[in-house]
Amino acid sequence: MAKYLGKLELLEVNEEEFTTTFTFLYAEYGEIREVTWFIGLYDKNTKKWKKDDTQADKYVNNIAEILNSTPAHLQDLIGQSFDVWDGEKFSYLWEPMEISKFGADDIEQIYNATIVAIEEYEAKGVIRVQVGDKIYSSNMNWGKWVESLGKSLPDPHKKQKQLEKFKKKFHVDFNDRESLIGKNVMIEVEANTFDRTGENPTYITVKALPKAN
Repeated sequence: MAKYLGKLELLEVNEEEFTTTFTFLYAEYGEIREVTWFIGLYDKNTKKWKKDDTQADKYVNNIAEILNSTPAHLQDLIGQSFDVWDGEKFSYLWEPMEISKFGADDIEQIYNATIVAIEEYEAKGVIRVQVGDKIYSSNMNWGKWVESLGKSLPDPHKKQKQLEKFKKKFHVDFNDRESLIGKNVMIEVEANTFDRTGENPTYITVKALPKAN
C-alpha cells in the first residue's frame, strides 16, 4: 500500500519536451522525492518519444486539478507544498492504486475478492479487486494494438460484445457499474499462455455474481 508522506515543499520543476519532473523535499528524513508526469508517449520499438493528444490533455488536466495551475506557470509553484505519496517504485501527487500480480504458483487458485473500482478506457474496461491488502486487475479488452501508431484502438463491435458479457455476468449495465463497488466476488488465477518473458505468467478472471431470486 502507498504511504502518505504529507505536504512536501516543491524544490524544482524540470520541464522537457515530453516530461516534467517535480522534485520535493522530504525534510523529515533529509531526502528528496521526484514525481514525473508525461506529456507524450514512449515508443518501445523506435525507442523515441512521440506526441500524443490524449496524454497531453491528461497532463494539462492534472496540472489544473492537482496543482491548480497551468503548464505556463509551473515554475511559480516552487516553494509551495503539495500532498505526496510513496509507492513501491515511484512517488505520486495522488494516492495511487498500485496493482499486484499473482505468480505462477497461484495458477488455478480461487480467492474471495472485493470489487473496488471499474474503469473505462479507450480500448478496454478494467475491474479492480482487492484480496487482502493488495489490488489486482481483470481486463475487458475491446481494442486492437496498431503497431504503426504504438497504441490500441477501440473496435465498437468488440466493445458491444464485452459490455453484453459484463451485463450477463454482473446483472447491471456497464453504465451502472458503480453499483458493484464493494461487492464480494470470486476470482480465479489463470495461466497467461501468451507470456514469453516470465514477467506476466498469470491473469485473473472474475466469476459471475449469482442471480437475485
